[in-house]
Amino acid sequence: TGSLAGPLDLISMPSAGSAASRACRRPRAPGASRRRVPAQYAVLLLANLEGVSSQGCSLSTPCVCTASLNAAPTICSDFTPCNPNGITAGDDVEIDVCVTNLSTFTDEITLQTVGVAGEMRASTQFQVFLTCKVGGCEEVYPPGTLEIQTFVPASGVASTFSLQTFTGCTDASACGFVTVSQKVTVGADQTRCVGSIKAKARQPPGGSGIFYVRAATQGGNAFTITDERCVPGITAGGEGSTVGRFLPFPPPPSPPQPPSPPPPKPPPSPPPPSPP
Repeated sequence: TGSLAGPLDLISMPSAGSAASRACRRPRAPGASRRRVPAQYAVLLLANLEGVSSQGCSLSTPCVCTASLNAAPTICSDFTPCNPNGITAGDDVEIDVCVTNLSTFTDEITLQTVGVAGEMRASTQFQVFLTCKVGGCEEVYPPGTLEIQTFVPASGVASTFSLQTFTGCTDASACGFVTVSQKVTVGADQTRCVGSIKAKARQPPGGSGIFYVRAATQGGNAFTITDERCVPGITAGGEGSTVGRFLPFPPPPSPPQPPSPPPPKPPPSPPPPSPP
């Protein structure tokens, strides 16, 4: 439907000459003025007449929406190129950094949840912890668990990765930033990856062999709802973690057993008797 700039004349809405219009039209008293209503109410009336939900809000009365973004790092998605439950030294390891748009509003009429679209802003940065001891990444393992080799931006996304320290991570080999230099549209309930960190597994981190990977946007306004049905300016940040497990090194082989000692020699034969 086109936009409506002013009030509508309700008397003129039935199609001219139709039986419905003749049956429903009430004669106007001489000198009576036409009843006019604001355009937004006419839109709601037309929507209900046509059996279309108005969703309780419109461009002139935006919805109260909720912005929600989930950052989801994944180790060896689809078990390629490694098994995240059983990583061994020498394996290739890929860590995908992705986001899922969980933003919604509630339909005022049906009370159903409706997903809405948004976008990541240009220059959005993700802090990435690569080898943490716990999910919150308050502490990272010493160097040597993973050797970072390269970074591949996701298709259609302009992104880079740099190893560097930041608050909470003082080891540049265990953390860094993924930077998204251009806006990235994320549809309702859509997951979009920004890039993949490729590494080589070197040695188990010790103990159970479990290590955590965590990604978090910097600041709470990395993502903005763009759906025109929503009140503008609703933003969100996102964070999340995942886990991988190294198989323990096989125990070293036992040292070879010393050779068995030779069997004892038989006692010497007694000397022959002396001649008489």
